[in-house]
Amino acid sequence: MTLNPGSLTLAPGQSARVSVTADAGGASVPNLKVSVTNVPDGLGVTTGSGSVTVTAQAGSYNVPVTASATGGSGTADLGLSVSALGSAAPYAVTFNLNPVVVAAGSAVNVSVTGNSGNAALSPVRVVSVTSSLPTTVSGGGLGFSVQPPAGQTPGAYTLIVTTSSGAITQNDVLSAAVTVPSP
Repeated sequence: MTLNPGSLTLAPGQSARVSVTADAGGASVPNLKVSVTNVPDGLGVTTGSGSVTVTAQAGSYNVPVTASATGGSGTADLGLSVSALGSAAPYAVTFNLNPVVVAAGSAVNVSVTGNSGNAALSPVRVVSVTSSLPTTVSGGGLGFSVQPPAGQTPGAYTLIVTTSSGAITQNDVLSAAVTVPSP
């Protein structure tokens, strides 16, 4: 199952449509029934045949989207970041892996750097990572690891990375893909 785009950045009240597609054995799956459960507060979701439309208040969200058709179903995470009107991120965050690609049953380390253009800004540290994938923030908050278990379903996932610099915090959405392990 594929979401296009896999993550969104919106202004409050703005809506966006996300296309949902699936294939089985290389052939496109018709008549997808799309659903979203556990909709976070502050998020409006409308589903259609092969699409999801979202409208949100300021915040960061991780939305599991399920598509089903005759013979099966799949789930992918949609990452959504909504900034307050007129606000810009206080600093820019760069990830050494973007997107994060990791095989089920293995682990990958992601490092984080920040830049504000302001020499007075404290170093950027990872506070937490929210995702349906298992993650661990490294000592000192300089990065984090993503460790999908061997049975993790391959596909697209979203990581919402909360960082801080001094008293300032922000959320950034990072796409991840879990692949089938090499034999």
